[in-house]
Amino acid sequence: MLILILIMAIVLSFFAKIINNVLKVPKIITYLIFGMLFGESNIFGSLINLNLFGNEIMQQYLNAYNGKIALIILFVSAGIGLNLGQIKNNKKKVIQLSFYPSYSEGIIIGIVLFILTLIIPGEFNRNLSLIDAVIVMLFLSMSTGAVILPITKKNISTKNISINKINPLMESVSFIDLYTSFFLIIILSIISRQIHLNVAITIFTIGLIIKIIVLIIFSSLIACISGIIISKIISKIVFNPNIKAMIVVGLAIIITMILSNLDYAINGLNAFLFGIGYNNFYNKNDKDDISIRLNKYLDYFGFPIIFITLGATIVITKLFSLEILVISTITMCGGILIKGLVGIYFLKKDNYTKQEKKFLFYSFMAKGNGAVNFGILMLGGIFINSNMGVIVDLLTYLAIIDILITIPISSIMLEKIKFT
Repeated sequence: MLILILIMAIVLSFFAKIINNVLKVPKIITYLIFGMLFGESNIFGSLINLNLFGNEIMQQYLNAYNGKIALIILFVSAGIGLNLGQIKNNKKKVIQLSFYPSYSEGIIIGIVLFILTLIIPGEFNRNLSLIDAVIVMLFLSMSTGAVILPITKKNISTKNISINKINPLMESVSFIDLYTSFFLIIILSIISRQIHLNVAITIFTIGLIIKIIVLIIFSSLIACISGIIISKIISKIVFNPNIKAMIVVGLAIIITMILSNLDYAINGLNAFLFGIGYNNFYNKNDKDDISIRLNKYLDYFGFPIIFITLGATIVITKLFSLEILVISTITMCGGILIKGLVGIYFLKKDNYTKQEKKFLFYSFMAKGNGAVNFGILMLGGIFINSNMGVIVDLLTYLAIIDILITIPISSIMLEKIKFT
């Protein structure tokens, strides 16, 4: 089945590339549409049974592939692309552009989402607590560079922008969003679980939170140290960049799977830290070569299956229900507005050109990464919430609409920026 999925990923990537060249539709959108057409909705069911991706058996294989291969490639690539020196040299700006915009959006729009679920009739009416709503929006507010940067890097190279100036900043902001938001979501999730079970929050609850955070940090540190050790060894015995990239990915998958046996380990986070360890201590000169090859792996073996799996879970009639459309429109527009205003505030005194500021804004405007982020937490087995089913459903549908709308708009706006 693994071989079949790999072949399917390559074929889908090929067709998506053709559609992208002819219709200028981003590949991610094409994969989502493939998933929705031949997934749970089974749009062609009246003519022929083409529920290729939505049936239970196929979903199990696709989820296993994503957890053991696709998401690991994605986050190893993100980790290798991150420069820790950039965070150290620009820590104030990185924190300003990650912590404040994302948390402002997550908390403020989370409150808005809670109010909407109280007043709009439908499946989610009065099914979410305030904390649950904030959890959903924190996922959607994260600026995961692992999803967006492989798209924007191509634009950067064609726009003659200084990569050393903008791209490292984007990567650093994404890292802070990713790493810090997870811990806040874990804390809120445990509190929400206690509330839903009518269990008082005691010293034992605080102890559980501390235990989970410590174990997550412990497993991610092991992953990072493993990356450092492997980097030191590979630098002395392997010199061909293609072979080196394959070895790095293979070892990252093996180490991540071993660490997944630890309590509360998060696969995606561990893969991310493995990439950081590999690139930031030894083999620093390999960054560009490895990143280019890992991005190709993502194009063929990562994004196709990740987003087809996501699309296959969607029921079209539910996606376009009045409840989902109203909630998604208000939260999406409100989130972009909040994040944009806060981001612009912290950029206004910097020596970025107007075009460069636009580039940063439109790059981070592309939302919908929350579904991928949520998948990482779920694969790690640490999302502890008795209201999980409702949160998953709402998050998935909001993420799909966000992806379908904001990624094409973001791509179009990036292309229209004229640099002098």
